[in-house]
Amino acid sequence: MLNNRLRCAVCALAMLFCSIPMVWAAGPPVVADAYVQSSAPAANFGSLASLVAGATDETTYSSYLKFDLSSYDPSSYGNVTKACLWLYVNRVVIGGTFNVSDVGGPWTEILINYGNAPAPGTLLATSGTIAIAGWVSLDITQEVQAWIGNPALNNGVVLTSASSALSFDSKENTRTSHPAELDIVWSGPQGPQGPAGPQGPAGSQGPAGPIGPIGPQGPAGQTGATRTWTWEKRGVYQSGPVGFPANTPQGGSAPIPTSAGGTDPAGVLEWPCYGGGVCASTWSGTPYAYWSFLLPPGYTTNGTISYSIESRSADHAHAAILTPSWSCVSTATVDAPIWTPVSPVRITGASSSGRVVTTGTIAPACASGNLAYIKFAIDTITNGMTAPFDLIAVTFSVQGGM
Repeated sequence: MLNNRLRCAVCALAMLFCSIPMVWAAGPPVVADAYVQSSAPAANFGSLASLVAGATDETTYSSYLKFDLSSYDPSSYGNVTKACLWLYVNRVVIGGTFNVSDVGGPWTEILINYGNAPAPGTLLATSGTIAIAGWVSLDITQEVQAWIGNPALNNGVVLTSASSALSFDSKENTRTSHPAELDIVWSGPQGPQGPAGPQGPAGSQGPAGPIGPIGPQGPAGQTGATRTWTWEKRGVYQSGPVGFPANTPQGGSAPIPTSAGGTDPAGVLEWPCYGGGVCASTWSGTPYAYWSFLLPPGYTTNGTISYSIESRSADHAHAAILTPSWSCVSTATVDAPIWTPVSPVRITGASSSGRVVTTGTIAPACASGNLAYIKFAIDTITNGMTAPFDLIAVTFSVQGGM
């Protein structure tokens, strides 16, 4: 249909240069079309598939067309800003131009012939030169305005030519189905927006965009659950100015769990010893004591090992110097661990009946399942301690994840 092709140039130009809103409306239907032939003055050709206009030899042809405009309000004629008549030329017998005129009287499709056809009236438009088949448009705006304003004037149009012979599609042509059309452009306010159509199918995914900037850091999460394991060694071991003399430790050693859930791993707490776990009976130089225990599941390299040392000395004028060290290994068969010392701790002696508790924290770079060695080197000579120094108890607390 005509609505699927480009509109005529004159109508398009009118749209471009018009300063008021315009709206295309569906064209009115053709209600009658027929041609008449001078060589057959009594014959009716209203049912044929073609319309003919022009002259061949001594025969002339004229074609009549009429559109139904009864659905338009007569008072709206002033809103018609453009009206284009479209005709489809299906055959060019003799090329040239043709005229479009109004019709001087009424007629009907089934009765019109050359003998009773009303004469052409006012010339409305002349086509350009027609050389090939195709669509032709002509501007008949003023005539359409008059038809709408006064429906009694609507007798249609007649196509004539004295210099060409052209054939057009009629409304009965079912082979090409290009009947005449009348396109009307109306001015007026814009109507309301129609309902939204159905959503179309999703398109293909586009390329990934560039990576955006890093967002701000979120708030810190809640601290995860932790668990504490405790080992304790109690007894009395006495030292002098030159180290620990022979003395049998008292008490015992055992892991003491302080948290519910799970089983605390075994630990070995060696009372003052030398070398690979062999307790010495005599000492020279700076004596030390060391312990080993298996780090439990859940312990990580940022875990902590806290210690508490309970000691006693009658020499409260001087201080013993205690230096903690740590070592981590993956097996228990180690004769000489590689020690990493931490900051020394000074222990001031108390009276023979009093006790001093010294605490601290060690953060060994060990992993869960490692064997942790903790050593305390006790110097009672440097500061001139003369009274016995008693090491009473050592407690370790290991803290890690659940």
